[in-house]
Order: sequence, then C-alpha cells, then structure tokens
Amino acid sequence: MTLSGCIIARDALRSLPAAIASLIGHVDRLLVLVDDRTRDGTQAWLTALDWLKPAGLVWDTFTFTEVGGFGAAFNEVRGRADCDWAFVLDADETIDPHHARNLRMLVERAVSQGADCVAFARINWWNLGRTHQKEEWFPDRQLRLMRRDRWYHWRAHPCPHSDRLMIVEPDELVIHHFNLVYRSNADWHEIAQFYKRQLELDIADGRNLTGQSEAQRP
Repeated sequence: MTLSGCIIARDALRSLPAAIASLIGHVDRLLVLVDDRTRDGTQAWLTALDWLKPAGLVWDTFTFTEVGGFGAAFNEVRGRADCDWAFVLDADETIDPHHARNLRMLVERAVSQGADCVAFARINWWNLGRTHQKEEWFPDRQLRLMRRDRWYHWRAHPCPHSDRLMIVEPDELVIHHFNLVYRSNADWHEIAQFYKRQLELDIADGRNLTGQSEAQRP
C-alpha cells in the first residue's frame, strides 16, 4: 500500500514548515499545492528547499476557486499525489512525530477492517497558552485518511462520503490545529465572510448541516 501526504497552502509561510516536517519521512510522497494567490514568499521558500531534496517532497501551484472551494482543492491535491491512500493535513496543522509513525499501521488496520476513511481527533489551539480550553470543540473529528476512491464533498469544511468509517483514538494520532495562533483578529473578519459565502453555496446545492455524524460535521 502506498501512502501520500497532501497539503494545500495559501500565505502559510509561518506554519507550512512545521506541517511538512511532521509528515516528511512518514509517507511515500508528500505533495504540497500552493494557491497561486500566495504573496508571502511560500513559493520562494519551497524553491530554496528543493536543493535539500527531502525524500518524497513535491510541490506545485494550483488555482483555488470559490466555485469549487476546499473540497475541490483537497481533491486536486489527492488526485495529483496518486497513491493508494492519502492523508490530508492543512498547512496550519501538525501531528506529533511519534504519532506520524503510526500512519502506516493505521492504514493496515483500516484495510483489515474494510474501512475506506479514517477519522482523527483535532485540538484547536487558540493561542500557545491554551487559555480558551472550553472552546476547542474537542475531539473535533476530522476525516483525513482515505482510500484513493473516496472524494471530498462540499466547499466549506468538506468531508468525504464513507461507506465504512474507522475512528482513531487521540492516543494513537491527534491533529494539532494552529490556525487561531497564526491569524489576527483582522484576518478573522475576512475569513468569516469567506466561509459564510462558501456555506451559502453548499446549502444552495442541498447540503444539510444537521443529522451528520460527529466525524462528518464541519
């Protein structure tokens, strides 16, 4: 079984190195797609990184559109990675090194159980002091490991359809989400408006946000 790591990034230079470092060496292929609207030097940093030739790391640019949203973006990076299984990580997320070593074992377990998608708990860091612990939504289940024939649906907080889901406990692998650490209050107004538009498009297409399983909620 081949395993790819998949990351999409836009203006993520502050967080992307940690995301890459948490996966490199634990996947057969790590593909990073950079939104072509990026202006913070992410492409230059990746170009400079090329001479080190990290095993399996490949990067390219792509065009993010509001029509397709994050679902289309995740599907594009997964499709280009072209492996039997894919693990999707946001550019502002990491996994612990000892957890990364569990990835292949989790793929094997999913195969043995006939699962096609795997859900993980995610910790949302408001700041490095964790002063908003009651607002972290833990376990905030995320479907991030999936067979190559599973695809993401919807634009905002997309989730793949799963015929058989496997849920992993936090002691085996947990995702750390640092979006709230790297974003300013000013950023959040623009982000909130963007997600509002994305959800409105999803709902117009028939998305129902009620009655979903915990692991499929946005």
